[in-house]
Amino acid sequence: MIGVKSLSETDGQEVIIISSQGQTIRLGLKDIPALGRATQGVRIMRMNDGDEVVSLALLIRSTK
Repeated sequence: MIGVKSLSETDGQEVIIISSQGQTIRLGLKDIPALGRATQGVRIMRMNDGDEVVSLALLIRSTK
């Protein structure tokens, strides 16, 4: 784990994840399922062998 972001269910928030091999994924927080503590987590991005996450960003759209 390289980073942790605190997320809330606010419309307009998105997560961008970038891997060392250039794979990028952008998805809205509403598209990430919330699971209970007894689960093993949620897979958001499938990685190739030797690839790793190098950047994680939380985007918040302004409502102006």
